[in-house]
Amino acid sequence: IQLQAMDGKDEIAEIMAMMDADGDGTVDFDEFSKWWRDGDVEVLDPETYVSWLADFTERLLPDQVLHRITGDAPLEERLAPRWDLYKNAIREMLAAELGKRGTVQGSLHV
Repeated sequence: IQLQAMDGKDEIAEIMAMMDADGDGTVDFDEFSKWWRDGDVEVLDPETYVSWLADFTERLLPDQVLHRITGDAPLEERLAPRWDLYKNAIREMLAAELGKRGTVQGSLHV
């Protein structure tokens, strides 16, 4: 599964149904981690994540607070992503991406 190639909620719902091994309507950690460990799920690389994050940020209300764009789990306890980045790196990459685009939070809010 290549998350970057997914383009709609129907496709995502279909994949989620395939991952739901016990048929309970949810994908729990064990079900997802099995797919990831088997190489059936490709997680986002930092650059793609930041690009998507910038797309999202441009559409937020200009004064809306953006929380939890990164996590704090120790690397040894984390399944994915296994980026070797410190927490502030994603924020710095987001600021750089928005700067490159010439946009800010809320630029594309409708």
